[in-house]
Amino acid sequence: MSIKQKFMKTFSVSQYPDSYEYEIILRLRNCSICSIISDIVNYFDHNVSSSDNTLDDLKKELQKLQCYYREIESNAQKVFGLCYSKCIPCAESSNEIYEILEDVHRYKKIFDKIFEEWKKSLNKTIPLLNSISKDLNDFIELLIDRYDAIVYLFENYFNIFIEKPAREMLNLIKALQQNAHKDGFSRNRHKHLNLSETDRTEFYNLSHTMSFNSLLLKYIDEAGMTDANVYKAAGISKQVFSYIRNNKLHSLKKENIVSICIVLKLDMEKTQRLLASCGYGLSEYVAFDKIISFCISNDCYDVDEINELLYEYDQPTICGTT
Repeated sequence: MSIKQKFMKTFSVSQYPDSYEYEIILRLRNCSICSIISDIVNYFDHNVSSSDNTLDDLKKELQKLQCYYREIESNAQKVFGLCYSKCIPCAESSNEIYEILEDVHRYKKIFDKIFEEWKKSLNKTIPLLNSISKDLNDFIELLIDRYDAIVYLFENYFNIFIEKPAREMLNLIKALQQNAHKDGFSRNRHKHLNLSETDRTEFYNLSHTMSFNSLLLKYIDEAGMTDANVYKAAGISKQVFSYIRNNKLHSLKKENIVSICIVLKLDMEKTQRLLASCGYGLSEYVAFDKIISFCISNDCYDVDEINELLYEYDQPTICGTT
C-alpha cells in the first residue's frame, strides 16, 4: 500500500462518526442525483424515440451532472477526512487558525468551481428535458432541489462550522495572549509530539541552547552528506542554502526546512527540533504539516510519493518540485 493510500485510509471521514463532516457526507449521499438520472434514462428507453435529435445532447448533459456530483462526493470524502471542525477548537495559536483557514479556503474554491460547472450543465439540461417531454417536470424539480440542497450543505459547513468558530477562537486566543506572560517558545505547543514532560522540557531547552545553524550542521554530519548533496537534493539554490547555513533566516521558508529534513531522513523529533530552532513547527491540524508528519512517522522519505500526496490535497510540494 502506497503512503498516499495509507494516509487517505487513516484520515478517512469514517474515522470521525461524531463529526460535522461525517454528518455532511451522510446527507450528501441522501441527496444523490444518480438514481434520478437513472430514472430519467429509463424513461427515455421506454417512451422516447432513439432518433430524437436532442436525446444525445441530453444524455451528455446528464452524464456531466452525474460526474459533477461524484466529483463533489470524492473531494468531500478526501477533504472532510482532515476533520477541520475538530481541529479549530484544538488549535494552540492564531497562526494555526490562519493556516487551517488558508487550507479550507483553498478547498472551498475547488468546490465552488465544481458547483459553478454543475449549475451551467443543469441550466442546459432543463430546457432539453422540457423539449423532449412535458412529463418530466417532477424529475426537473428533483434535480434542482438536490443541487440546491448540496450547495446549502457546503455553504453551511464552511460558514457555520469553520468560519464562525475560527473567528471565535481567534478572539479567544487574542484575549489570552493579552493576559498571558509573553514567551517566545511555548512548551505546550509541542504536546502533539506525545513526549513526556521530561522529554518536552529537554526539547524546549535544546531549542533554546542550539541555533538552527548548529543543528543543521550536526544533522548533515550525522547523515554523512555534504552541503552540496543536501541543497541539490532539497531543490534549494546554493545562495539560499548559504543564507540558511549562516542563520540569515529572513529569506527562509518552512518548505525549505522540511525539504532538508526529508533529504536528511530526520525522524519526527529531530525534524521538530530543526523547525523549532527557527520558529516553525509541524501542527497536527494543518494539512501540509499533517501529511509531512504522517510520512516521517511511517518512514517514508521518497520525495515523489510525498509530493504526490501533497498534490492530492492541493498543498505546496517540497524539494523544488512544482
